Amino acid sequence: MRGNMTNEEIQSIMNTTFGNLVFFCRDLDLDEKHISQYQAGQILEEKAFSDVSYKIGGMVQNCRYLIASSNWRDLSNFNPDLELGHAVIQSGSLFKVLDVQKENGKTQILLLNIPREGVEIFCNSEIDLENNITEKGIEIFSKNLAAAPVEELQSYDWIERTSFPLGMNKQGELFMKRPMGSE
Repeated sequence: MRGNMTNEEIQSIMNTTFGNLVFFCRDLDLDEKHISQYQAGQILEEKAFSDVSYKIGGMVQNCRYLIASSNWRDLSNFNPDLELGHAVIQSGSLFKVLDVQKENGKTQILLLNIPREGVEIFCNSEIDLENNITEKGIEIFSKNLAAAPVEELQSYDWIERTSFPLGMNKQGELFMKRPMGSE
């Protein structure tokens, strides 16, 4: 399960994953066929840089990725005229699907950004902090179902920039790093 990892290596992975954790959103219109591909427990790789926002409001589109990440870069200072709360997550990043929520025609896919060296741990272990993140994700989803959207995130440029799904190609095939239950 954990191979020959030392307690220090495991602690380092936990600190990298959960230290300074921030929630981000990325909304898009996604076909139900694609949405149904996401299942809790999957480890996915996103091949491209992922534009996200730390400004979370109501949903206009049918799908939201709510991403919990400690490994992101703030880009809001590079474009001070736009109040996007713009951040980016590195290309080649790995995500564990923690939860999928559906209500009133809206779907939220909760992703945890994990380090490559932590794949074995996150694939084969139940980590208490994941449950805390899932609970917080459900709370954010419920709160924002009736909330007003963040106006700045409704611009054509932002919607275009965030219109592709995470961890899958345009044909709806997931970039699986580790399928659920694989040892």
